[in-house]
Amino acid sequence: MAKDKEPGNWATEQAAIGAVLLASSTLLPELADTLRPEHFHRPAHKYLWSILLDLWNEGTPPDLIIVLDEIERRGREWVEKVGGIAYVSALPQACASVDNGALYAGRVRDDAARRALRTHLTRLQERIENGASAADLAPDLARYGLEDRKSTRLNSSHQIISYAVFCLKKK
Repeated sequence: MAKDKEPGNWATEQAAIGAVLLASSTLLPELADTLRPEHFHRPAHKYLWSILLDLWNEGTPPDLIIVLDEIERRGREWVEKVGGIAYVSALPQACASVDNGALYAGRVRDDAARRALRTHLTRLQERIENGASAADLAPDLARYGLEDRKSTRLNSSHQIISYAVFCLKKK
């Protein structure tokens, strides 16, 4: 599966981070416990979100100036990890509306969930193709509500997984 086809909208990620840079005192109390660095698809955004959370957890509401200072304090390696000072400086402009910050964050989480599900379904598909039994797959299928509730027959579950993987590959 091509990496560029994975669910993830960089513009939405930029908007979520930009909204927090503009209104961290309003948004971070709501988002700090629900949006994690690993939810972001672009590595630079993962690093930026970790900086925002670190500052917040230290009691410093992170605005653009505070974040830029923190990036520079961490050194050249971090400047590169986050995409550069100019990139970070432009993120507040990527936010169309601070009022939608929580919505942007929700979309970032949704994209992360779709990436995780795609990965899991692909692994299940590979296990099925390699001869895994229904009993072997049952815990994984139940995790996503894909089990055949009337029986433990592999056929029904295999069809559901195959269809889900097919749909994910089309997108």
